[in-house]
Amino acid sequence: MRAFRKIIPVSAVLALLASGARAETPAADQREDKTLGWSAEADFVQKYIWRGIDLQDNTPSIQPEIILDSIPSGVYFTAWGNLALDGDFREWDEADFYVGKYLSLLSERPYRMDFDLNYGYSYYYRQSRSEDTNELALSLKMPRVLKLPARLNLLPSFAGYYGWGHEGGKGTVWLKPGIKLTLTLPSPWPGAGEQTVSWFGTAWYGTGKPAYGLPEGWGSLETGLSAVLSWRGLSLSPAFHYQYVFHHYSPYLESEIWFTLSLAFEH
Repeated sequence: MRAFRKIIPVSAVLALLASGARAETPAADQREDKTLGWSAEADFVQKYIWRGIDLQDNTPSIQPEIILDSIPSGVYFTAWGNLALDGDFREWDEADFYVGKYLSLLSERPYRMDFDLNYGYSYYYRQSRSEDTNELALSLKMPRVLKLPARLNLLPSFAGYYGWGHEGGKGTVWLKPGIKLTLTLPSPWPGAGEQTVSWFGTAWYGTGKPAYGLPEGWGSLETGLSAVLSWRGLSLSPAFHYQYVFHHYSPYLESEIWFTLSLAFEH
């Protein structure tokens, strides 16, 4: 179950697919001349928090990802994995595969809308196939909705997800409103790309997850700070996260503080 870190700047999905986030930068202009792009990323996560749920009981993971992007068509393919560093959770290691398309509407208008529609399959290769899951997701970002002073960008977003098990049954709906405020800093040395500092916030609403003791309703509110340090296609991004939860009676959903560190390369 991929964590959908799209509002955190160094996410490869944001770097390659959400064109609104970089539509005004030279790097984005250079990509318009390409027909195929790719990126690779490896994240260290102090805790594997998925939509507010701590899936590995406060233990860390490595989460690699690779994206292939057909730039003119907006079609992309993503492979993502979670590798537990605690042996007690390695039986739940997973590999997720996504295919999707992004589309920008009203590109020259202040209320430009960037859409991302994708299908994902989560494969738990150490478990029986009955544990595998499917998901459809649609996200919307509006990178120009509010004009701010130079070097500041406010990015509101909204995403919806519908997931179901390999053997069918009742599905689950998740909704995620989000917002990100980014300050772009001057290039500190030759060859350096964007250097940014961001504050972000998201909330999660779900129609219930009985396996985790979660009823229908708002589950968690997450906020944090992140930075992106980039040079010649390489990006290093540390981030600090805080989560407040609305359902304290579930052992899988608690208020949390954790740290992540991402290393990405974009071509």
